[in-house]
Amino acid sequence: DGIFNQEDYVLFYAQGPDLYEFDPGTAGFFYQKNLYSDTTFYFVTISDSPGLRISEHQNQGASLPLINNYDYYVAYENDRVKILSPGSGREWYGDKFEFILNQDFPFPVSKIITGSTIKLLASAMGLSCGPAKLKFSLNNQLLGELRIREVDAGTYSLKGTNSIDTFEITSDQISISNDELVVNLEYERNTSARSLGYLNFLFLTANRQLALEDDQLAFRSVS
Repeated sequence: DGIFNQEDYVLFYAQGPDLYEFDPGTAGFFYQKNLYSDTTFYFVTISDSPGLRISEHQNQGASLPLINNYDYYVAYENDRVKILSPGSGREWYGDKFEFILNQDFPFPVSKIITGSTIKLLASAMGLSCGPAKLKFSLNNQLLGELRIREVDAGTYSLKGTNSIDTFEITSDQISISNDELVVNLEYERNTSARSLGYLNFLFLTANRQLALEDDQLAFRSVS
């Protein structure tokens, strides 16, 4: 009726503060957490001129390819601590491996395409005066490891070293139960000196069947 009444509402598409982008060079997705905010703000204003509108497009018919699967991705990054005292620097780290050396990180996900590739991009930081490594497993299947480079224990020595790598496995190499992928991290150290690790982030990608399970679904298929 041209009047914004109490029962009326506004629908618009909004993106969160973190960056998820497709890299044509690697034919894969990458993730970058927003360093400054965990919230995105949108301001609705009133003007004499029309605002942005969703444009209509004609149905392309059967000439376009049929899409029945898409590239699913999910990130885990729990920023808790800064290494440099008294909190200098922009890089934050999350789960600590010092007294508890084995931790699970579950990702609820269903309808993974059989035989498709599952990728895990893992980033961690270690402070170890002796040999150490972080071992990564997916649903009890070993993926690989990140080796922690040794550092000196001096006052002005490095406070730790970063490690990052991508691990791959096909879905038919693992057993998936309860529609869940579980990433396990185990910290191994072979020294009596100080040795600990921090998880920076996990970024998991997989190929899923295209199906609407909630009220809405944002998807992208590059296959």
